[in-house]
Amino acid sequence: MNTEQENMSVQAELEAEEIQVNVEEKKPEGKLGKFACILGFSVSIISLFISFFGVVALIAVIISCMGYVKAADDDKKSRRFAAVGVLIGLLGMIYSFVLMVFM
Repeated sequence: MNTEQENMSVQAELEAEEIQVNVEEKKPEGKLGKFACILGFSVSIISLFISFFGVVALIAVIISCMGYVKAADDDKKSRRFAAVGVLIGLLGMIYSFVLMVFM
């Protein structure tokens, strides 16, 4: 009986360690996503003032999309930054296109 109880307790400890390792592996991705969200938002704001044929706005959209995908599911604030970054980046691209056509 004791050996069965010991085996079960050892197995439970191993499962707990495995779960803890899986949680620790996901943390850097969330931080990278948060950074990418804020960076994409910042670059999209800059793209409204620096219109280099829409390239800066395109880079902002790409970075914001990457940040949105990489951000943790429960990090809604970062995902909002990314969504707004995509919208502002698209507006920056439209603005650049209008400037190229009409100027």
